[in-house]
Amino acid sequence: MWGASVVEPTRSLTISVTGAVEATLAPTWGQRSIWQWHGMADQEEAYFVNGKFFDLVDYAPGGCGFDALAGAIGAVLHRHDALRTVLEIENGAVARQVVHGAGELSVDVYEAGSQETWVAAQAVADRLSGLPWSGREWPVRLAVVAAGETPTQLVIAHNRLVLDVQSLDFLVDEVGKVASGRTGELVPRWQTAQEARYEQSPEGSAVNDRAMRYWREVLAATPPSMFDFPVASLDDMRFVMAQLESVPLARAVQVLRKRWRVTGGPLVLAALAVVLGQYTGHRDAVVQMFAGNRSDRRRRQLLGTLISEGLLRLDLDGLPFGQIAREASRATSTAHQFGYCDPASVRAVRRDVELRKGAHLDLAVYFNDMQTGQEPSDDQPELTDEELGELARAARRAQTDGSALAPPDTWSGWDQSWQAKVTRKDIRLLLTVQHGRELPLLLFCDTRYVPREAMRQLLTGMERLLLAAAADGDLAAADLGRVSGVTGVSRGPSWVRCGDGWLDLAVAEELWHKVTGSDQGTVLAEDLPGEPGEHRLVGYVVGAAPPPFADLHRQFVAAVEERTDVRAPNWYRWVAAEPADPADAAAWGRAPVLAEGDGRP
Repeated sequence: MWGASVVEPTRSLTISVTGAVEATLAPTWGQRSIWQWHGMADQEEAYFVNGKFFDLVDYAPGGCGFDALAGAIGAVLHRHDALRTVLEIENGAVARQVVHGAGELSVDVYEAGSQETWVAAQAVADRLSGLPWSGREWPVRLAVVAAGETPTQLVIAHNRLVLDVQSLDFLVDEVGKVASGRTGELVPRWQTAQEARYEQSPEGSAVNDRAMRYWREVLAATPPSMFDFPVASLDDMRFVMAQLESVPLARAVQVLRKRWRVTGGPLVLAALAVVLGQYTGHRDAVVQMFAGNRSDRRRRQLLGTLISEGLLRLDLDGLPFGQIAREASRATSTAHQFGYCDPASVRAVRRDVELRKGAHLDLAVYFNDMQTGQEPSDDQPELTDEELGELARAARRAQTDGSALAPPDTWSGWDQSWQAKVTRKDIRLLLTVQHGRELPLLLFCDTRYVPREAMRQLLTGMERLLLAAAADGDLAAADLGRVSGVTGVSRGPSWVRCGDGWLDLAVAEELWHKVTGSDQGTVLAEDLPGEPGEHRLVGYVVGAAPPPFADLHRQFVAAVEERTDVRAPNWYRWVAAEPADPADAAAWGRAPVLAEGDGRP
């Protein structure tokens, strides 16, 4: 732990910047995306801040003194617009970014004392991360940990609205090169000003338009929500995270990576899609994922923020696991490609699709494939017959005894720390996969929709699927439910399937009377001819004049708000009077129809 001698800095370095580029620009798509994810009520929110430390010997191998380090920091601040950028907020949104051409940054120096320098550096990183941060100050904080007169670690905290985590590696790399006199190794980098201007250009607009066509196509084909079922009673821990670590799981993924030529992330995503479809009763899965948007040559080494959300849909109906995994690989690539876009445009597309579907688009499933550089390479030795046999035995044990492969002590427990993490997103499920020897899977859920026992089943089911696929060569569609052991949610008798989702008919009728302002009329789930078990929701309006169905539909969609248990009717009918028995569904079907339509634009 920290000693008293290192709690406070022993000195400070003042870094001055003058004569750098100045600019006032539109915010970038990445800045808007991060703002949309979190938002800041008062521009001083600590949860935007991340801290990390770097061993200077790795970047300036010959070492450097304080003067050289201070000079290098100043040169890098001068060189990169993003490091001198502040944000101006208007009406609850990022209105513009302002690049300062001059200013000062104070860099505190901490003595490690008797502690290991890395221990001190971690403590300093935690301290910097915990301080509130205004969008009106430069987005980087620096500190130095020293052993005597030798700087040993550079600690960096960053405001994620302006700098993503990849930017830190580039920053410290350049500081190390300048501090050790290797300025000839510096390369030109794409600047945030260039990025902002590109996004506003005709070329950028064309990229955004292509992305919007993709988003519209996927959203139109997906269920409005994966969570259209009755919520569970409120758990004493509403938002929790569990971690599963499993060496057999990691080995199974290794086998499948080589066999199917699919990387580890899509393999885990395929397993998630299968168990989620089994749990929710859906034949496809819609998932959002984090897109780094650094595949383009110009943006690969930009200091700034490029993170956004990608969208993908996986068809699960009648497909073997191997095909689902290969589709997941293709879908993730496409989601990354079209995740590079304007989030304001995505919101507009979502609103349009919501109106057409008549339902709230609840994109509350997230997948985070953490690329830590630990994923095994394809040239690793193949598993021996004995190792494959052990995987097969492990898979069959898991299917027969109903328990997880991983022993109980590999569960991290129920982590509630996310309860304090403020976001604007309505996250119901977030799976993070970390590549390594035990392939940790971190599952975060809202327990109203995925109670803790269901969380265990989902993690265990994913493990079983991947183990069995590795042991048996593949899994047929008919075997997926038996292998995973996941129990589906129970919907009550008032729930019916309409189109691409489910709704509570009793709730729909209650909302219908509220929207129409009348006790007359009703909504009915009518059978679709030739499609057993499929229905469409039909709203019956009673009145002396024909209603404007488009207005009625808009009012109903607005009344749905963000609920997942109800949606607007697929079809509207105007009849002159209620049947003698309004509870008789067949009588409504026989009533003379004066006008009808879908109410859609």
